[in-house]
Amino acid sequence: MADWISDPVLGVRHLPTAVAYYTDVLGFSCPDGIFVPDADEGGVYAIVERNNARIHLQIRRREINASRESIEGDAYIYVDDAKALFAELEQQDDIRIHRRPVNSSYGLTDFVIEDVDGNRITFGAETTS
Repeated sequence: MADWISDPVLGVRHLPTAVAYYTDVLGFSCPDGIFVPDADEGGVYAIVERNNARIHLQIRRREINASRESIEGDAYIYVDDAKALFAELEQQDDIRIHRRPVNSSYGLTDFVIEDVDGNRITFGAETTS
């Protein structure tokens, strides 16, 4: 049986802005570019990736993530070292930190960032100390 892989799909208001945030601020790449089915419509879909983690970005024309509780997130990405990744990302001018790294009671150290559309991405790793 093959391993399962999960790629979250997140809604965004403006695809080029969202892709720029993920590539320039979070260090993802967008190898296939932005899918533009019709020049009049503009970009509607893109896949960004970093270290085998992928996030699908899809244009949304309605309200995104209106009001939510602070514990609500949209995607959880397991990484090798959450604290090292946080140290890298917090150097970025445009990073939107929702929660700094914490050692949780469930054995993971994780932190939460918020993208330009209000999507919350949690990065976590097993707590080592």
